[in-house]
Amino acid sequence: MRYADSLGFLFSQKELMAHDPLTAANHNVPLELCHVTVAPPIPPMKKMENLSKELVWFLGVIAHEKYIRMVHSADDVAQPGLKIIGGLQQPPEDATLEQLEFLRRLGVLFMGLAYQDENSFGGGFLAPDASLTEHGRMFMIMLAKAGMVLDLSHAGERTAREALDFVEQMTRNGLDLNVVATHSGCKAVYPHERNLPDDTIKRIAGLGGFVGIPTLTFILDENDDSLAPFLRHFMHAKELVGAEHLTIGTDGVYKTLDREEQQAIFNTMKSKLDPDGKIGARFPDQPAELNSESKMGWIANELYEHGLDSASVAWVTGENLIEFVTEAL
Repeated sequence: MRYADSLGFLFSQKELMAHDPLTAANHNVPLELCHVTVAPPIPPMKKMENLSKELVWFLGVIAHEKYIRMVHSADDVAQPGLKIIGGLQQPPEDATLEQLEFLRRLGVLFMGLAYQDENSFGGGFLAPDASLTEHGRMFMIMLAKAGMVLDLSHAGERTAREALDFVEQMTRNGLDLNVVATHSGCKAVYPHERNLPDDTIKRIAGLGGFVGIPTLTFILDENDDSLAPFLRHFMHAKELVGAEHLTIGTDGVYKTLDREEQQAIFNTMKSKLDPDGKIGARFPDQPAELNSESKMGWIANELYEHGLDSASVAWVTGENLIEFVTEAL
């Protein structure tokens, strides 16, 4: 079984802050491929040309590829061992095409339009009625030309729908832009703003993309912190688009952490990303049974228990993402 996570983290907050290459070098998880993303803030693009190593650290991986391989081409995906694809949830609003191509060469493949609030491109999930702007459309054209993939995980409802309209328009005009949602649940199951409505999930699949179902507790259920809400979201999405258009985007750390460290990580992230409680973040933010380097194995076993055949489990826990990334490159 080849496991892959469409949104995961390989290091704890303590390791990232320490920038410890020995810790990173010895950190081994049973994954073939992992999309590691960064939330705001990001360095201004005007400074990024001199920040290659810092940016890779910022993505949550070690800069020195002696330890962990960043994916730059389809050939990299086929190499043995753990590989990393980068992503940015908050886009650089001042980026030029040349600068996006620079990010792509570093290993950044997935790019959002807005993290949570409204920006010059459109609306994040806390601005569900904000429209995709002309600047956003021009940015999407640059993403296509740079060989990047549009990630609608954090987009507001109207911005997501209008972005999908524009992707279809671009395709009719001969310019293809792959579109996915690397870590979003189903709004029909639980109406958190971070989740996607059924029509958006279906349209992403119809364009050849995938939706990664997360295990992040507070966006999946009002108070249930077990793995059961994840399974409800997954089975609903499977009914909508089939297993071939689903991945697992845990939004969790591939480490076994004691409760004190889990709480410290949560407190740090909440203070930065949800200081006013608008997102409704709560602890624990991941089910207790997934506090493990082998969390994808736990998920695979649960999917078997819920009636998925071995081929479908293999697709959603790794093969779909590996195939998508290989083809997108």
